[in-house]
Amino acid sequence: MIVVKRIERPTTQRCFLSSIGCRFVFVCSIFALSNCENRTNAFAQQAPTLAHISPSPWRNGGKVAAVRKEMHSEFTSGSCLRGTFISAATTALEIPGVRVRRDSEFWFHNATPKDWDGNPWHIAWDGTLDVVSGLPVSLRKDVLARVGNTTEYRVFYTGDDLINLFKYMECS
Repeated sequence: MIVVKRIERPTTQRCFLSSIGCRFVFVCSIFALSNCENRTNAFAQQAPTLAHISPSPWRNGGKVAAVRKEMHSEFTSGSCLRGTFISAATTALEIPGVRVRRDSEFWFHNATPKDWDGNPWHIAWDGTLDVVSGLPVSLRKDVLARVGNTTEYRVFYTGDDLINLFKYMECS
């Protein structure tokens, strides 16, 4: 079975596929997949799964303050973000003048409490706000509007999205 996630905003993004299903997905037929490129408000990327093939290198999340410090020491203004940035690693997008590759991926979700029990509806809102606090206002608002009421990955951007929708500069 092939699945893709439904979205609420128009998109011209590619469908990303997975052989593993997850909650809140829309089953997409082979015929629909052949027509999903440039379709408005129909199909978009799936929430990430272990089977999802993403650009390398992977940069994972963790404690926000520590990951933010790592991102700010690894990248400076004018740096090129390439690969996959998950959770707190998305704080690299707050670095002024940072550039993105079109095939990069950025996965957002609500923060989890320190004593998280695995329940996807136990959310640490202050942690979520901390992660997005340094992002450009338009991107921050879009993430917060789409992240929902769960800790599952719900917001997913490619570098192409960031360049086209949020005016990030492309890596040359």
